[in-house]
Amino acid sequence: MKSARYFDEQKPVIIDTINEIWSHRGSPIGFCFESPDKKYRYVPVSKCMSDTLSTWCDANGWSRITDFNVETNLECKYIVVLRDPVQRWCSGVEMWLKTEHSQIDSVSDDAWSICLDTMMLDPHTERQCISYTGLNLHHIIPINFESPDFSIFKRLQASARTELSVLYPFKGLTVNKNEERSRPDRIVKFLKNERQIQRLQHIYRYDYYLRHWLLDIDLPKFENMDYNDPSIWKD
Repeated sequence: MKSARYFDEQKPVIIDTINEIWSHRGSPIGFCFESPDKKYRYVPVSKCMSDTLSTWCDANGWSRITDFNVETNLECKYIVVLRDPVQRWCSGVEMWLKTEHSQIDSVSDDAWSICLDTMMLDPHTERQCISYTGLNLHHIIPINFESPDFSIFKRLQASARTELSVLYPFKGLTVNKNEERSRPDRIVKFLKNERQIQRLQHIYRYDYYLRHWLLDIDLPKFENMDYNDPSIWKD
């Protein structure tokens, strides 16, 4: 048995459990791809087209950066995809339940109630802004998930000079409407519950502020809304 002194000597200086808890899901905080010319970085976020865009980056010679707050690049622009938090949560919680519990309709009513109470269950349902911690808003190139403009990737594709870039050209992406049409009954009922929607919007309010600031999208009326609320943002 190890002594108490051993554990005191091993204790960390900074608490960082996110990567350990979520190591099997999504991307760790700070992870990004950097373009070959080092002028752009793409920050993937679960349920925001991350799989397709990450595959494209790998195919076009983009390097992987473990933590953009450690491997800093003050000259580059950061490409981020911002999605409506309500739509992203619906997609994310369905994926989480399929992964962890087989199917969303197979979980008990009590388990579903816990999902609604907790909201943030894993990287697929965590706030998008968490993944952008440390970034300067003025250095971000935002893409709206609901009406995406991929011109930046198309320009980079045109300048790519790798063999894989020929095999994996950027053809653009569209929102998966089939996902919306084939939603489980529980998700459909959730979307009709105005009280739950307002609560979700309040929980993910910082993601709405990001969309407002970067995409000029109107803010919804949060529960207990306070326009001076985003005190975590730095000037």
